[in-house]
This record gives sequence, structure tokens and C-alpha cells, in this order.
Amino acid sequence: MKKILYIAIPLIILVILSLFLISQRKKVTDQPNSEADVSDPAALPESTPGNQPQSIDPVTSLEKTSNDQLLQDTPSGQVKINNFAKMAEQADNGIIYLIDKNNYNIGYNPTSQEYIVTLLVTKNIEEIRQNAENDLLNSLGISRIDACKLNVYLYVSAALTKDDKMSQNHGLSFCPGNQLF
Repeated sequence: MKKILYIAIPLIILVILSLFLISQRKKVTDQPNSEADVSDPAALPESTPGNQPQSIDPVTSLEKTSNDQLLQDTPSGQVKINNFAKMAEQADNGIIYLIDKNNYNIGYNPTSQEYIVTLLVTKNIEEIRQNAENDLLNSLGISRIDACKLNVYLYVSAALTKDDKMSQNHGLSFCPGNQLF
């Protein structure tokens, strides 16, 4: 009896595995060919505004408009901005620097879609903040209302201050919920 079990159990396992492999092959061959013949007009998707190919800027990873502006999605809707990538420099870490001045710099992180305004001073902070905010608005070509829709991190460089509060996100001064220095 034990000899029969030693022979029957492996045979049953082989039959089950064979049936499983046959069923998997059938599923693969039943699937439609993903490489449809593009010369066949019926194989091409119907052109509708919703499925038009979008032009994506390779530097910012943002959608481009027909007049070479960029569209940035936000929780409050899309914001149309100037294509700042044309005149910006990209750092090794991927940050795109729109503005680099003695008192501040403004960068864009394509991964987090966040604008980073770094103040490089500890004196006249509010004045420098105003200058940086104006440069951000001008370089993007947007209003204050649209700027408040964007993800902006504004802070004093931690290398310049020992006060942790200074190096936290203060946001844009004209947006709700901003923090004073």
C-alpha cells in the first residue's frame, strides 16, 4: 500500500502541475495582441480631447501648453506658469534653480513639485522675503492667488541660523497660514 502512495502522489502532483501550465498558456494566447497593426485604422484609438498625447517638459516633468507655458496640477486646480526651465540651471541633485542671487535662491524640485525659496540672510529678512516672493511671481508669470495654490517652501538656510524656527517653512507672506519670521 505504501508503494502505491509513493507512486500515486507524485503522479497526481505532475498531473495538477501540467493542467495548471496548460491553463496558463491558454490565458496568454487568448489575450489580445498589444502590438496591434498600426497600419490598420481600426486598430488606432479614436482621437478625443481626453486622450490626446500630452507634451511633457523633460526637465520639469510638467505638461506643456501650445504656447510653451507649463501646466502645474495643484489640489486647487491647474496653474499656468512660464516655462522657467529654459533659463534655469539644473543641479546634480535634480533641483532646477530659477533664481540664484546673493540674498536668496529659488529652486524647483520636479520630484515633489515643490518650489524652494531659501533666504541666505539673517538681517532684513522680511525685505529679502518680499524680493524673493516678487521674483518668484515674475519668473513664473503668475498672480499671488495662483502662487498660493503652489507648493512653496520658504525658509532661512539652516547653515546661517541656530534658531530652528527660522529654518522651518514660513510659506509665502501673502498666502493664508503663512508665518512671520
